[in-house]
Amino acid sequence: MLLEFKARNYKSFKDELCLSMIPDDDETALDYSVMTEHVAGETPRALCSTVVYGPNASGKTNVISALDTFRKIVLRGNLSNEKVTSENPAASKLELIPNNTAETSRPVEFSIQFITSGVLIDYAFSADLGGFLQEDYDRKILSETLCVNNIPIFTRVNGMDVSADSLKKFPEFFKANIPANLDAIRTLPGWDVEAQQLFLCNGFSSLLSQDLYKLVAEWLSEHLMTFCRSDTLSVMFDGIVEPNQTSTMMAEKNVNAAVACIGARNMMGYVYDSQKKRVRLASLVARRNDENVAIPAQVFESYGTYRFANLFPLLAEAIFSGGTLALDEFDASLHPMVLMNIINLFHNPEINRSHAQLIFNTHNPIFLDRSLFRRDEIKFVERNEETQSSELYALSDFEPERDCEDYLGNYFRDRYGAIQYVDLTPVFRKIVEPDSDKEAEG
Repeated sequence: MLLEFKARNYKSFKDELCLSMIPDDDETALDYSVMTEHVAGETPRALCSTVVYGPNASGKTNVISALDTFRKIVLRGNLSNEKVTSENPAASKLELIPNNTAETSRPVEFSIQFITSGVLIDYAFSADLGGFLQEDYDRKILSETLCVNNIPIFTRVNGMDVSADSLKKFPEFFKANIPANLDAIRTLPGWDVEAQQLFLCNGFSSLLSQDLYKLVAEWLSEHLMTFCRSDTLSVMFDGIVEPNQTSTMMAEKNVNAAVACIGARNMMGYVYDSQKKRVRLASLVARRNDENVAIPAQVFESYGTYRFANLFPLLAEAIFSGGTLALDEFDASLHPMVLMNIINLFHNPEINRSHAQLIFNTHNPIFLDRSLFRRDEIKFVERNEETQSSELYALSDFEPERDCEDYLGNYFRDRYGAIQYVDLTPVFRKIVEPDSDKEAEG
């Protein structure tokens, strides 16, 4: 369960980006949107959903992108580049991360707080990545910290500080002889990790606690589900069908039951595409001779049906396992009734028993509804025209109105910001009247 994620100097966010899933103490509406966990004698609370609004090019996608980038850096354990991924190049080419308008090089900072298996994890690191597009810069970790249940485990700033007293408080993660031999362990190879490496994923994992590292890594890899582009959702289907099953379509009953609910008429399943060497979604369609044939779903089905069939397994996995699902514009091409029902599933404690969370960006104003979202669940991103820096803030940051607050009306009246008025008339006037400027000058 995600509590809070922060980033600084990440793309358009020059200053701190804080994506908080911690409920505002002053908000009391829609209690079913608040989940509670029991950790070390305390009961932290978290929101089960967040919707982010903002105009095009404001930085909404960068919120999801920053979360995804942090996740991928930690899972590979270093600041090196890897093969570029089209959905989020900044996660692979780290020279794309620093703000492109900064006059001097500034550190990039990430921190996260989450609960997994009844343990509260706080992990943070800052890095010197150079300036924007400095590909050959000698990157290095500047600081790194790990806390468990609010107790510091290690701190890395100009050297490594690991507390033996702290380790003794978690015998389930640390071997009994570790605290007594901590000074000896400091001399072993692997303790002084390279400047580009994260200590958590290297020296800490190998010398102190593989189990604690796995706890963090498994939550990031299996429970934090980030998608920076809605058209890449099908990547999760790789592995459903084996490469030698080129003529076999694997149908999934829950997917077919779900697509039937939105009106789809054909059975759907997964087929291995030997040319693209990946699994693709297919529809089973009957010919005149009653023979069934598998046709690529994106060719035969509407785009809305195709997108929903790709999205549903992610929703099911998040609800079942208690995952945090972060999607950029997940509502694209889906009917409002489908969207409302999906959100209600995350708000339904009888269904959302494992404390799953849904975080998404949108332009759709239908979610600006006080009966659907709490004020602290609605976030906005606005980009300053002078500084070109993005800011993320919540509707709960504004003083509530005494009467029934009209979220939708107030947003379009520019009470909350994060809205841009667009007039393309001058552009099209020049297109249809190309000589108008010359005549005006003459």
